[in-house]
Amino acid sequence: MTILKIFLCVLALPLTLIAWSAYTLSRNYAIAKRTGLPIMMRYNSPASPFWMMFSPLIMRICSYLPFTSSFVANYRRGWEARQRCRPHVELGDLFMLVTTGSNWLKVANDKVAADILKRGNDFRRDIEAFEVLDVYGRSLATTEGADWNRHRKVAAVTFTEKNNELVWRESLKQACEMLQYWLYRSPQPIRTLAEDSRVFTLNVLAASLFDKSYPFESSAESKLRERDGKKDAAFNYRDSLSTILKMIVPILVFGEDKLKNAWWLSFSSFRRAGLAVSNFRTYITALINEERTLLAQGKQSAPNLVTNLVRACEVEDDGSLNTGDWKPRRAILTKDEIISDLFVFAFAGNDTTAHTLTYLLGQMAAHPEIQDWMFEEINFYISKQDGNIIDYSICQKLKRCWAVVYETLRLCHPLSQLVKTTGSQAQELSYNSQI
Repeated sequence: MTILKIFLCVLALPLTLIAWSAYTLSRNYAIAKRTGLPIMMRYNSPASPFWMMFSPLIMRICSYLPFTSSFVANYRRGWEARQRCRPHVELGDLFMLVTTGSNWLKVANDKVAADILKRGNDFRRDIEAFEVLDVYGRSLATTEGADWNRHRKVAAVTFTEKNNELVWRESLKQACEMLQYWLYRSPQPIRTLAEDSRVFTLNVLAASLFDKSYPFESSAESKLRERDGKKDAAFNYRDSLSTILKMIVPILVFGEDKLKNAWWLSFSSFRRAGLAVSNFRTYITALINEERTLLAQGKQSAPNLVTNLVRACEVEDDGSLNTGDWKPRRAILTKDEIISDLFVFAFAGNDTTAHTLTYLLGQMAAHPEIQDWMFEEINFYISKQDGNIIDYSICQKLKRCWAVVYETLRLCHPLSQLVKTTGSQAQELSYNSQI
């Protein structure tokens, strides 16, 4: 009898989940049907933390099973970017995506999109979707109103030409080292373009955040260095950032303390994620304290995102931003908010840049004539310069290089869609003279 009760209790959870999903799906379908638009069904909730965490494993298993290619294509994360315009070709400029969690209006019409973007009060940022970024608290990405203005005021003056120059120099250094790796150390043919692009981006981000330069190395070389005990604390901080970016969903679901201490989360990758969150906070806190000490002493430090953000957060008594001479100030953002904003900058810049770089390099490899076209311009400006120390002033002169970047973003933008929400209040839209 006891075994039967345990079995029924275990069985009750999935049955309850299935029943609730069926109810919410039918309710959402009825709401979507009233719009009169074509409907696409999804029998899950793509925004569910559970699905986000386990869908890669589910998709990997299904990819080895027969008759699952359509399921994998339609349910894997980022399916919109992979299918591109095909759903709109089949269903039209506007259609409703019905899921167990909510309904989504998919828009590929310029007039409707412009109307949505103009009505900022009616169609707001989906703050709930960005809660995954609240690893260290509220940030520029997860606030609205007066709080958002505080974060925006600081962010606007954080990214300076000095910081852009630092990114330029580090990008040149990393590009040269990545090329050396491909030529002399990488197994041939090269099959690690996406992975190497992530390492490149992470190293440039770390330099802009911490003002610390790291050598370019593959994941295999990084593991070998760690095994041999040749990684110092600086490497640990960069690797902590990398771990957080990779494990962002489990961090959202379980939180830092549970990942570090819960006995039922004994997976080493989960524990490493919890420790990474703590290590990154400790390191950034030390940098903030160091910068505030220098600021109190009236000293300047090397420009990076941490120093720029701390100095921008110090406000004169009359409300103006810090001008350099020290005197008693009040801080715009708290220490936790500074750490959270720095993490958001890193999160926003990591995958987007890596994906763009991967696509760009792949397209250039497939079109050598574009390489020749770009090389002609580059050679014109820097034929007599060392490739490692090209002056930042040349950056804006490379029109052909910029054209290739813009065309890459046009063809394969890392952000496949802009997400807006109406909250609990329905809003009207005009399409083809209909409401």
